[in-house]
Amino acid sequence: MKKRIWVGVLIVSSGMILSACDKKKSDTDSSSAAQQKTEIQGSAPASSPAPTATPPLTAKVEKAHYTLAACQGDQCPKVDIHRLETNNPWVNQFLDHQILKFSQGFSEKPSDRTSLQQNIDAFVKVSNEDAQDGGMGVPYTMSINAEDIGQRGTNLAQFKVSGDYYTGGAHGSAVNSYFVLDLAQHKQLRLDDLVIKGQKQKLYAVVYAEFTRWVKASDPTANLKEYESMWKFKLTHNFALDKNGLTFYYGQYEIGPYVVGMPEFTIPYAKLSGILKPEYL
Repeated sequence: MKKRIWVGVLIVSSGMILSACDKKKSDTDSSSAAQQKTEIQGSAPASSPAPTATPPLTAKVEKAHYTLAACQGDQCPKVDIHRLETNNPWVNQFLDHQILKFSQGFSEKPSDRTSLQQNIDAFVKVSNEDAQDGGMGVPYTMSINAEDIGQRGTNLAQFKVSGDYYTGGAHGSAVNSYFVLDLAQHKQLRLDDLVIKGQKQKLYAVVYAEFTRWVKASDPTANLKEYESMWKFKLTHNFALDKNGLTFYYGQYEIGPYVVGMPEFTIPYAKLSGILKPEYL
């Protein structure tokens, strides 16, 4: 069986899994989604000036617009994708673009697909090819969800986009990406936007200390030097600002083997004084 790798470094919320085996349900869902006019396609939104005052953000989860072809048998692929509809068109476009990337998967050549439907069609095609080649008898699955994880102040909104995939093999793969958006400037904030100039190394040291404690807690007999020869620490740019501090989120295989899952380290704001800009503390 040829294992098809759709998700690697790309970095599960609940929802109804839509099976391609159920054509009647697919047609119903498709019709409902078409009424919502939320087809995901196109390029990333450009940063642009916006008014400094922004209204409170509202968001609701809704099913993305796509259809699945009829399928029979035990290996019919399953796809479940939900998006967020907010009262901010720029946020909608930004998150839809992330969902589009999550649905794209990996290939040796850059994909020229530009819509969610094209990506799903490609996913189903690969799944069917694997089934014909004598797959494991377990259907391919792809689940993608966008989630509002709360605002910080008036102008910062934060979101999580998660993906769960199974494309053969011993286990599936998962990806979580976090986004901090400045609603006033129509801009995604990067780590460098939060850190005082010249203080990045101090931030690295603080997070690295949490990493070493985590390694020791996971395995008291571990030799840190040997561990890092396999899983070298790095400062991830996958983060969010929560009520307890700045949290860094690591993906599968980033700083440890599959068994450790997706580690996360929260640095209390008290430890970040003099490192983060005051407006983010």
